[in-house]
Amino acid sequence: MMPLDADVPVGSGGDFVLEGCACFRMQTIQIVLSALIVVTLFITVFYSFRYRRERDPKLRGLYASRMNMAMGIMLVIIAITQLFFFTDSVTRRIFGTICLLLGLFNLFAGIRNHSHFSRLGQ
Repeated sequence: MMPLDADVPVGSGGDFVLEGCACFRMQTIQIVLSALIVVTLFITVFYSFRYRRERDPKLRGLYASRMNMAMGIMLVIIAITQLFFFTDSVTRRIFGTICLLLGLFNLFAGIRNHSHFSRLGQ
């Protein structure tokens, strides 16, 4: 008799099904994080172009701060993927930690600058 699921041998307790489900979740999370990296990359490039073309100093500051926030989020997501979803190595840990620190700094600086330039026009 053929089993219903080809990965689960007859008479097993269903251990392969649970492992396959966890693997599917990890792949789904990796795909979602990869899509978020691409989206934040496009947002960063968009605000970079707007920042470089703008003449008004207040709007330039707002666009630069939004670019920093998007870049910070992108770097944090890259750090998460490097630290948690690949095989463990010292180089990967160092790279992930550097991305995390740079991302958090960019996010903090972007939020701080955005609040500063938002208050300039009031």
